[in-house]
Amino acid sequence: MNITIDMKYLTGSDGVFGPNDGEARVYTLTSPDFLTRCPNAGKLVSNLRFTTQLENVVMQSVMNKEKPADAAKDYLKKNPQVLDAWLAGVKTYDGKDSLPAVKAYLGL
Repeated sequence: MNITIDMKYLTGSDGVFGPNDGEARVYTLTSPDFLTRCPNAGKLVSNLRFTTQLENVVMQSVMNKEKPADAAKDYLKKNPQVLDAWLAGVKTYDGKDSLPAVKAYLGL
């Protein structure tokens, strides 16, 4: 909705909504030993960062009836630079660098 409607946000609501005008944060939780048991998957999870703009664009596509997986693929095809940070240090199942594999999968 934030990219469809020209919204104006009021300031000064920290006392009511909390710091940064009620800014939301999302944290990914895993089992305590996940990074030890699954270091490669743990690296990926640790690397993932989602911006408000990314969420807005992908969710707008989903709200317009696009399948979530397709919306995500479309976003990554248009914004492949996010993959550099997400896949840094992450390997494929057979131990190769994951970035070229994912880019090939996306047709980039």
